[in-house]
Amino acid sequence: DRHVLSPLEELQRRCAHRETQERVLQCVHQLLRSCGAGLVEGWLLILSILWRAATKPALLPLLPLAIRSVQLIASDFLPSLPPPCLLAYVEVAAAYGNQADHLNASLTAIGLQWTISDFLLEYAADEDPPGASSAAEPTDEEEEDEEDAFPAPSGRASPPPPAAAASAASASAAESA
Repeated sequence: DRHVLSPLEELQRRCAHRETQERVLQCVHQLLRSCGAGLVEGWLLILSILWRAATKPALLPLLPLAIRSVQLIASDFLPSLPPPCLLAYVEVAAAYGNQADHLNASLTAIGLQWTISDFLLEYAADEDPPGASSAAEPTDEEEEDEEDAFPAPSGRASPPPPAAAASAASASAAESA
């Protein structure tokens, strides 16, 4: 999945044409609909694309298109998200919730925060919540990668370089295997 998503993420970062940006978001949505359940290493790339759509001023006109994918993740794929991606997804939903010019997207994202909370509470009752292991003390290797983490809980304003997102996704896939 990284082989398909990496070029899309790169295209979104480098291309300023609105039509291209729109096609990237449509492609991400179609990928989620058709094979989202099979995603393993591509979640951080998808979240990076969606986060950029909410935080880059040039992409704000495409926000209604992008929020559909954010909603789809909440409704169908929260249990599939690896723990490091769950925190990134919370940040993505928060970025959409902070939109002042797109009230519908903002209200939708606030509803998604409730969905995320319900999901975490449901799993907390049964077992350790997803992402609980990430609250442990970081290792030396994790401390080095911390500055490239996608989007940081502190409200970092720029997405990670694609290599950092890909390496973080590979590391989480290796840990779960």
